[in-house]
Amino acid sequence: MSKIAAILWLVFLASPAAAFQEVGPLGAGEVLQLVSLGGNPPVLVARTPGGLFKSDDGGAHFRTLQLPRYSHPSELVQDPRDPLVLYLTGDGLLRSRDGGEHFEWVGGSRFGSFGLAVDPRDSQNLYLVLNCVTMRSTDSGESWSTIGDHECSWIRRVTMDWQGRLWAVTMDGRLSFLDGSEWVDTSSVAVRFSTVAAHPSGAVWAGTCGAGIQEWIDKAGWSRLGDRFADQTCVVAMTFDRDDASHVWALLDGDGVWETHDRGESWSPLGSDLYRRKLFSLLADKASGAVWVGTGEAGLWRFDGRGQGAQGIAVDPQPVDVRLAVFDPFDSGRLYLASAWGCWRSDRRWRWQELRGRRPEAIPGRTRDGNYYRWYPGCATEASLTSLAADFFVPGRIYAGWDDGAVGRSDDGGESWRIMFRLPTFEVPQGLTADPHVPHRVILTTWHNGVWVSRDGGASFLPSPGSPNTITPAVADPFRPGVFFLASGYGALFGSTTGGLTWESKSPDYPEVEVVAMDPLRPGWLYAGLYRGGAMRSQNGGLTWESLADSLPGNIPPVSVLSLVALPTSPPTLVATVDPWFYGMYRYREGEDLWRRLSPLNAHLIADPADQEGILAIGGLGSRNSLWQGRTDEATGSVRRHLRHEDHLRGNRPAHE
Repeated sequence: MSKIAAILWLVFLASPAAAFQEVGPLGAGEVLQLVSLGGNPPVLVARTPGGLFKSDDGGAHFRTLQLPRYSHPSELVQDPRDPLVLYLTGDGLLRSRDGGEHFEWVGGSRFGSFGLAVDPRDSQNLYLVLNCVTMRSTDSGESWSTIGDHECSWIRRVTMDWQGRLWAVTMDGRLSFLDGSEWVDTSSVAVRFSTVAAHPSGAVWAGTCGAGIQEWIDKAGWSRLGDRFADQTCVVAMTFDRDDASHVWALLDGDGVWETHDRGESWSPLGSDLYRRKLFSLLADKASGAVWVGTGEAGLWRFDGRGQGAQGIAVDPQPVDVRLAVFDPFDSGRLYLASAWGCWRSDRRWRWQELRGRRPEAIPGRTRDGNYYRWYPGCATEASLTSLAADFFVPGRIYAGWDDGAVGRSDDGGESWRIMFRLPTFEVPQGLTADPHVPHRVILTTWHNGVWVSRDGGASFLPSPGSPNTITPAVADPFRPGVFFLASGYGALFGSTTGGLTWESKSPDYPEVEVVAMDPLRPGWLYAGLYRGGAMRSQNGGLTWESLADSLPGNIPPVSVLSLVALPTSPPTLVATVDPWFYGMYRYREGEDLWRRLSPLNAHLIADPADQEGILAIGGLGSRNSLWQGRTDEATGSVRRHLRHEDHLRGNRPAHE
């Protein structure tokens, strides 16, 4: 990149932003790992994406632990002989000798992300498993030596048993142990391993995805314990009762906590509060009978006395990872939202209610277990929501598409769902559009099988012969019934005047079209966001085009428009988010010479039906997407981020005030 382009890039990134505020919903955060430092009540340390948090009262309250600058922790490891000694891995190795109050860099050089294990027989001995190399320290991490090579695989979990064997679980489900300087792969083609745990008696248990829990027997290999957990469920974590190797707790992704007292022959669940939630970490305290579970976006949960009285605890409140949102056509103050973990509904004061209605059925042969865990992001199902639309004629009716090929409908505002239709194998619904002019007509777009049309409210769909493949939903013309536009997956713009049954090209002569938007006040006005070409406008339904890109920032290099919204204003106003060098949100208003930068947010845009200058943005300043609200005519300022605590009691998530 040239020096001039670099300077321009920094100027735009530093420019003022409109006052967009985060409007939720908020979760209690992902609790990825949890350890106990002992005590009564136990002192807890939790690792979340936001850092480390410590509770001195058994989880009732948490405070932030300060970490050294430039540290990005990826794993929390506790010394099995001294619970106050903690290690953090990531960009290097950090050690604390006082329960996380102070951390120091150890080991000299900076390692990348790796797995760490402490020898339970002698905690001076530490083992690092990087992607391709195994290293050992005999002085608590001060110095290191290479002891062997490991097949270059991403390491998911590392532990050392009480007989001195180092075990490593890879992201692709293989499980190996270190024999001298050589790694021995104990995996089989039929078993996908997910976690491993060891007991002082010498017992080593491994959790799997779909093959239950298995025990390692020397010279014989793995042996299945009981017949539980035989479906696609993944065992996320296990913990032994230190005094009794037959007493074990197991955490199952989406299926809660289970307990055995007979070495896995029989299992009993600890309540049903965590059913269908994303689960990460497990900690059991035999003295108090309490079990803690770290979840995804529901914070930390505590079970007291064999699973009775489950209670959620707020830890590191942060925005829910938002993916899709749609306004209710019958109530402009009601918004339906799909997050990475479920569905939500709000009123205009942004008071959120989680919709826990479960999708009633899985699709045989279409179960998805990802690379490691199963995911439960789509309104309590194992598949991810990919599309969402609200009906214009039936109040409370919402259409949804999942990445396992299912298309469903809710007739009660998301409280319950029915599977209405299933696409061909391996096809994914990319977009759903409810026709604002014709009742019961729904347009479904796909990547491999073109456009599908329903005339019965989603109960059945028929393919449109010769229609384009696309990853974006169709856009309905607000003035002309039966007219739709969409950007295909190959950069072309298509239009239909037959309600989606037939399509023809409407593309400008040369640019590649990424997104399309219709002007809500001006019949025939159509906007196209281009790949590395800015934006164009047609005032006659796509017959002729004019460029709006000359004043867009970053013509060196040219920008791509990722999202586009036309507002119901006079003069005409267009809002776009752009890429690759000038991330952010920009406004074009006819009569102004330049596109004005509104925000550094990299987001998908939605026009606010209750405010002609209002914008909702799904995106963020980092990797996590949240929901933001702002106006295109506000005075410039900084982007504000509002995080508020919320209580979690038995799955009831109170509204934000």
